[in-house]
Amino acid sequence: MLTEIDEEAFRDSDAIQYVVMPQNLTTIGDYAFADDDSLLVVYIPASVSVFGESIFAESDAVTVFVDAGSDAEAWCRAHDMIYQYAA
Repeated sequence: MLTEIDEEAFRDSDAIQYVVMPQNLTTIGDYAFADDDSLLVVYIPASVSVFGESIFAESDAVTVFVDAGSDAEAWCRAHDMIYQYAA
């Protein structure tokens, strides 16, 4: 069961456009999706409570989908990320 995305796991991976993280994920490492120019949409589940540094650095086109009231929403607000509530 995947519970963590390692540091720089998908850095510079320009082939990824959409990411749906699993419900049991708890941690996203530093720069995990940094410099991913093609990344458009990411869903971060409410289970994530540990957010690394500069997760989406230089991934300017990404919109993050979050659950209302989650740590992911708070993280997005604190980092001026574009986000929407997941349906």
